[in-house]
Amino acid sequence: MSEIDLKTLKLSDISELCDDFYERTLRRDLKELVNKQVLKAKGEKKGRIYYLNRS
Repeated sequence: MSEIDLKTLKLSDISELCDDFYERTLRRDLKELVNKQVLKAKGEKKGRIYYLNRS
């Protein structure tokens, strides 16, 4: 496993950490956390980066 920066995460990083879950489930859960303003997302599609919303 490669070293992961925990300040920002891509779906592929999260998928690597949570290998018991389908990427589709993770994507849906990340979208819900962004909608609830727990996380912020930056970028498009596979390049999207997630980070905590500190505001």
